[in-house]
Amino acid sequence: MKRNREITVLLFIFMIVVSLTTFSYGSSIPQKINYSGSLTDTGGTPVPDGQYDVEFNIYNVPTGGTALWTETWNAATTKVVVSRGNFNAILGAHAELPASFFADNPVTYLGVKVGTDSEMLPRQRITSVGYAFTAGDGVPKGGIIMWSGAEANIPAGWALCDGTNGTPDLRSRFIVGRGQGAGLTLYNDANITGGEEKHTLTITEIPSHTHIQNAHNHGVTDPGHTHSYTAENGDGQNKMRAGTDGDGTYGPYSYSILSNTTGITINNQIATNQSIGGLNGITQAHENRPPYYALAFIMKL
Repeated sequence: MKRNREITVLLFIFMIVVSLTTFSYGSSIPQKINYSGSLTDTGGTPVPDGQYDVEFNIYNVPTGGTALWTETWNAATTKVVVSRGNFNAILGAHAELPASFFADNPVTYLGVKVGTDSEMLPRQRITSVGYAFTAGDGVPKGGIIMWSGAEANIPAGWALCDGTNGTPDLRSRFIVGRGQGAGLTLYNDANITGGEEKHTLTITEIPSHTHIQNAHNHGVTDPGHTHSYTAENGDGQNKMRAGTDGDGTYGPYSYSILSNTTGITINNQIATNQSIGGLNGITQAHENRPPYYALAFIMKL
């Protein structure tokens, strides 16, 4: 004949709560719950010592519903040892508790079945100690942070954002916040890339502008000069003459050109306001980045 049993439980995670501060950042936190309790009959008498089949179930409701996680302790795994009515079991020893289980299920209840008995009521609410698991999941999967260490020392559970392991390739990249709304059309989709390390300007990228020629004077002053020419007199035998006589022969002629002295002054003021064209500068790429400090981006897997 089946005996009705009552269970008094003490749910704790001493190896997580006590030891949590000793973990280095990114170290794996054990996904196990150390569960202890007392097993008695309806009269409060401890059940006989021995090994018992026990089934543990975690729900997100206090009654009814479907178990989110189940672990069975029996001959195929390991039976629960009861001594003087007390027992201890490490939940997660035979059925893994997902790393994000308590983060995904903020309210949970533990149900216990011993042997072929019905599940004992009430289910036990798993309080904050169970959620110490989320300390190891403080950065959600897909979260990206900057890493100042060596790539060879990236913590377990993280990967360099180099385009592998499902990560975006953020090498040599700045990150801009995406969003939707006025003025955000360039960044309203995920995984958009753009920009240049260096850029060569085109004529269409140069703002419209003018070069101004201010009003100024041009002045020319000639203090006076002369033009003169003198032809020699001679007998025509050994010298070139300025001309010939009427019969085509050389003869002694004398020529002279009068000289005159003149003074010229030009002083004209011109007011101008005009664009002046012409090429200037050279065509080459220029630096297009602000001052920077290079760190690696890593992503939580």
